[in-house]
Formats: sequence, structure tokens, C-alpha cells
Amino acid sequence: MNNFHQRGNFLIIAVCVPTTHGRTVSLMWAVNTHTVLANVPHVLAVRTDYSVDRNREALAEQALATPGVAHILWMDDDIWPPPNVVPGMLARKYPIVSGVYVDKQNRMCAGMFSGDGSKTPLVLNRVPAPAAGQITFVDAVGLGFCLMETNIFRRLKQPWFESASSLSEDFRLFRRCGDELGIRVLLDGNVPLGHEQQMRLSINGSVQPLATVMQPTVIV
Repeated sequence: MNNFHQRGNFLIIAVCVPTTHGRTVSLMWAVNTHTVLANVPHVLAVRTDYSVDRNREALAEQALATPGVAHILWMDDDIWPPPNVVPGMLARKYPIVSGVYVDKQNRMCAGMFSGDGSKTPLVLNRVPAPAAGQITFVDAVGLGFCLMETNIFRRLKQPWFESASSLSEDFRLFRRCGDELGIRVLLDGNVPLGHEQQMRLSINGSVQPLATVMQPTVIV
């Protein structure tokens, strides 16, 4: 596992990539990630030891213990963001800013909760993707490319990441952010995302995500 190191006396971003043991990434993903993070003061750490929730917990602890880190950028090991989007996400000046995340079936993976998970099923009602230049506030999003202020974790009791039968570790965290802190997720239309296998090469040579599909998903 990489260790964080402070770079000067300015605020930096801890880029955290939780994955599973033995996972490798493609050369193209590595090159694109380098482009995305170019000119952004950051430190990078990858955790592969345990399950994703335990890896996220350890990475968050490590980020909070590193002087100068004001934000955590969660990034999946196959996610494909556009270049030069991180400064714009920071400029939103909001505690949680996410790209427009889709799952591996290319469905929108962001929306609003309904139901309570006990008497009625807990459902994530997917929302339309915001257009470029637009934003949408949602209850939860897949934690594939998401910028979070470290103060959020200081305000919440641990453990921050727990998988349960009713919620994945990322949705559970966002539900706590809404319930305990009154903070929702800002979905940034300037940051379209796709998984690496979902990208296509356009006629002008740019790489773009495939169109997304909206469907409600029953969580429990």
C-alpha cells in the first residue's frame, strides 16, 4: 500500500483507490488517471488488503492523519473521468461533489431514497443526469469518483464504512451524511463518468461514455 506524504504547506487532495487483493489496472486507466490528476496537488494511495468497505475505512483514516489533506477523492480502479475536472469540482465549494456515476450495466447510479428498509423496501429512485454546466442534489451516488471534505469524517463517528444487507458501504455513508449532517451529494454535470469497458472513441478522437439508462433499483 502506498503511504501518503505531505507536499509542502498547502492543502492537498488524498486520492484513495480501494480495491480487492491482487487486482491490477490497465495501462490506459493509469495513463488517463495521470491526465485527470495533472496539475492537481495530490497524494495517491491504493488499499488492496481486505474488503472494499474495510479498505475505504483504512484509507480515510490515513488521509485524516496526513497534514494538509483537506479533501478525499474516491476513485474506482476502472473509472474513466474526463481530464481537468478536479479544479471545477473544488470550485463548487460544497462538502460532497460527485461525477455523474453509472454502474457496469450503464445505468445511472445516483438518486433519492424512498422507503425505510424495514416496513417498506429501500429504493434508490434514479434521477436524470444533469446536463453539462448543471448540477443536481441527490441522497446517494456510487462512490466511483467523488470529492469529499475530510471534515465530514471528523464529524461522523466511526466506523464510516460498513456494508449491510440493506445498503452498500457508500450508500450507507451518504445516508448518514444526510441524516446526521444534513449534507446531500452535489452531482456535477461537467463530470460525466464511465467504466473503462463502457467508453467509446468518437469521430474527433475524444473518448466519451456511452449513454446512460435510468431505472429504479430496489436495494433490499
